[in-house]
Amino acid sequence: MLARGVPLKVVSEILGHSSIVITGDVYGYVSPDVSREALATLSAVLNRPAPRMVVKNGGQTAPDNSRARSRSPGIGP
Repeated sequence: MLARGVPLKVVSEILGHSSIVITGDVYGYVSPDVSREALATLSAVLNRPAPRMVVKNGGQTAPDNSRARSRSPGIGP
């Protein structure tokens, strides 16, 4: 239900959980597809291209920083 956009509160109530924390802890993992869709939505709102996502150990998704450049000026001499 969460992957199809049903709000966490509604899922929690349907399952009879006393708190959305329980529902979120048990079922609230973020699939790679959901993560990509969320980033695409945020990027559209910010009018920027969506970053590439990679799947790491355990199925967690993270930004692909292999092409990223640092925006900080660094430490000078």
